[in-house]
Amino acid sequence: MPFLTSSEMDQRYRVMLMQRSDEERLIMGCAMRDTVRALVEASLREHDPQATVETIS
Repeated sequence: MPFLTSSEMDQRYRVMLMQRSDEERLIMGCAMRDTVRALVEASLREHDPQATVETIS
């Protein structure tokens, strides 16, 4: 059974997030994208160590 965050915690998180500036939120989003990309690339390389840069990009 998945862990469910209570609606109260969801609201607290949203309030905290919205207190950040637009620039801070953009930077956070870009950092999350970079992290996800690195994880996907690592997974692809694990499954195919011979993969080229073109294949992974």
